Amino acid sequence: MQDSNPLQPVDGSKTRLLLISAAEKLVAENGPEGVSSRQIAAAAGQTNNYAVQYHFGSKEGLLDAVFAHRLQRVDAVRAELFESAMSSGEEPSVRKCLDVVLLPLADEVPDPDSRYVGFLTRVFLYRFNEIPAWFGGGERPISPIAIRVAEMIRAQMSYVPAALRNRRIHIVLANCLLALASFEQQLSNGETPELPFDVFVTDLLDTAAQALATPLSEATAAALRAHENRSETS
Repeated sequence: MQDSNPLQPVDGSKTRLLLISAAEKLVAENGPEGVSSRQIAAAAGQTNNYAVQYHFGSKEGLLDAVFAHRLQRVDAVRAELFESAMSSGEEPSVRKCLDVVLLPLADEVPDPDSRYVGFLTRVFLYRFNEIPAWFGGGERPISPIAIRVAEMIRAQMSYVPAALRNRRIHIVLANCLLALASFEQQLSNGETPELPFDVFVTDLLDTAAQALATPLSEATAAALRAHENRSETS
């Protein structure tokens, strides 16, 4: 599914692409808080310590550029998968919805020129409510297809109270990201993962679908009722 040709920078600037690539790798390894704009510039081969500010305004602007850069390829694959999932004329299952959202990210993992999943996970952990892919929160670039698919998943979760649906989806997708990032890190370290990649990804998505399909336990239902009662009386 993955295009073998390297992505080109949005504005055709070689320096911008070098900075984007360096930022993606360094943030994947150290987190956004663990790398400075000067370190990114140096890793990109730039002698100007203020190259990041010159081209992107700030480190935050550079993080946005990494998102936008990779989303070109990721969302192109998502569009193909979404069209295929909708071709039957029936609402795709939760499992197929997960394929649309996550398989394009899984495609990035074995690509030696991409550290996007690790980057995405590090930024997700750093700014938990600003991940762009599914909820459109904050001002970062977003994936309209992934947001639409998340809405389709929510619509099929009538067995979960509305107050908990977003949180359950958020937790499941976050754990999928962490698992993919861990596999990506193993490959980056030259390690041999325990499972073949296709087996790993298929089982991961199966597990995620089952987690979303799990009925609410009586313990959780009781805790939710108690919370609602407290809210009504306060």
